[in-house]
Amino acid sequence: MSTLYEAPSAPLPPPAKKSRKWMWIAGAVVGAVALISVGSASGKASVQQAAAPAPVTVTAAAPPAITVTAEAPAPVTVTAAAPPAADPVTVTAAAPPAVTVTAPAAPAAPASAASADPSGPKRNGSYIIGSQITPGNWQCTTPGSGSLGASWTTYNSSHALMDIDLTSIAAISDSAYSVTFDFCASTWTLVG
Repeated sequence: MSTLYEAPSAPLPPPAKKSRKWMWIAGAVVGAVALISVGSASGKASVQQAAAPAPVTVTAAAPPAITVTAEAPAPVTVTAAAPPAADPVTVTAAAPPAVTVTAPAAPAAPASAASADPSGPKRNGSYIIGSQITPGNWQCTTPGSGSLGASWTTYNSSHALMDIDLTSIAAISDSAYSVTFDFCASTWTLVG
């Protein structure tokens, strides 16, 4: 048998390197654009101050008035990190001006049915005899119009009816616990 012997062939030459200049050019263009945009952003930074709003004042017609003034808060500082290769940007805005609101005083609470003075004038309503109203004769100075006129009713401590009358003069006994005045257009006054 015959063997053929082949001589080793010479090694193949390495493939030729491709030119990669286009990658360097593209990288340089992208870097230049990035630097220009960062530079223009930091060079053109400006803060515009908005005009302060006009103060709001509400004026009440009836004195006395209550005035509430709030202190303006401290200025606000915002610091944000800038893109890499740039210094941080700090923006400080002035605090808004203080606002003063003037509002009318709260209306006075309606006079209670019971006067602080047990002998003082009384309006229609219920009173505890002794502490809120003095026993005696009470008169409605202006009875209400209509068929009822003025009326009054006394009760004992169990709230049981003791006396009722449809006249403008009430005889309040110290043995009663409470009295209720009704239908008087003005006030009830102690007459004796």
